[in-house]
Amino acid sequence: VKNAKSTTATKGKFNKSEEDAAPAKVDAAVSEAQARARRLAMDEKDPTLDVGPNGLPLFTSMPSLSLFSRKDTCSYFKFSMESLKSALLEGLPTRMVKEFEDSLRPALLVRQSFLDLREIFAELLIPH
Repeated sequence: VKNAKSTTATKGKFNKSEEDAAPAKVDAAVSEAQARARRLAMDEKDPTLDVGPNGLPLFTSMPSLSLFSRKDTCSYFKFSMESLKSALLEGLPTRMVKEFEDSLRPALLVRQSFLDLREIFAELLIPH
């Protein structure tokens, strides 16, 4: 009987200390996210950090998806959240929102598969 009581008491103490630590963990996570956001904002102001694979720019300077070329593959395209919300009346796709949240910036990687699909759609829409 004593063992059962001491186990219960120990378990209760463990849960209490775990409860006390939870707000501190949340505060640390929030502070870490805020610090990361500040660092990213400062990094955006430094053009020497815009370097991706093979020394090419990490972000494309193309103002529109329709202007991408093969050289833009593996670079990021920055979006304006206001223009996205006005263009996509049904809202942003869930995965796009998740990527924006995870990266703390509205930018997506330009993939070769996207350029291929865009080319196929252009061929279908433009009669030859």
